[in-house]
Amino acid sequence: MVTIDHIGIVVDDMSRALEVFENGLGLKLKEQTNYPKLGMKVVILEAQNISLELIEPVGPGPYWNGGKPHPHYNHLAVDMRTLVSANRRFAKSGLSILPGKRKTRNGGYLQILDSKTTMGLAVQLIRKGK
Repeated sequence: MVTIDHIGIVVDDMSRALEVFENGLGLKLKEQTNYPKLGMKVVILEAQNISLELIEPVGPGPYWNGGKPHPHYNHLAVDMRTLVSANRRFAKSGLSILPGKRKTRNGGYLQILDSKTTMGLAVQLIRKGK
């Protein structure tokens, strides 16, 4: 089976991204690096089984084709069984869950964080069935 090393997410506000992913979702800060020649700041956050690379464009660089990209990736799904004190964390970090739950194919359910509180990024909260 293939192992994914990390997922890169372009963000337009690193401070808010850290509030969402570190404080809100509980990922651990591993590394912060500035790359002036590449026009970016990079932060590595770790979860139990994967790392996230948050990338903030801060100037001209070879990856931006002359413009500053919008935040992008498809979605991040978080296993709620591993997120301690989720409601308290969310409230403290200004995150909110959209109303309603959807059943998943394994008998669990899925909720979605309001993208207005996550810088427009899609975050699913998964509670797996038995």
